[in-house]
Amino acid sequence: MIAKPGTRRPGSSGGDAAWLQRLNTTAVLRALHDMPVATITELAKAAGVSRPTTEDALGTLVTQGLAAEVQPEPATTRPVGRPAKRFEFNQFLNGAIIILALIVSRFASGEKQD
Repeated sequence: MIAKPGTRRPGSSGGDAAWLQRLNTTAVLRALHDMPVATITELAKAAGVSRPTTEDALGTLVTQGLAAEVQPEPATTRPVGRPAKRFEFNQFLNGAIIILALIVSRFASGEKQD
């Protein structure tokens, strides 16, 4: 579930920026989990959020240890210019923590469990 501008959390009387930020971070986490390695632009497209929102979400996910920035390829194998930042889901976490993070992210987004 991706929050759209003007949507409100069930039971709230107004917009809640923190709730919207959690929803967007959850969308980026899911997109990152589904891709082996992705750029900010690729994640923004997959998550359905803006590039600045994706950058903010990635900052949160990196701080929480759920994502990691991938080192750029050697200059001999990539085009000229500054390489795009690439991120990956942190596979080095304990499996239980990964599962818990995904459950919590789904709960925070209000997604129904099957």
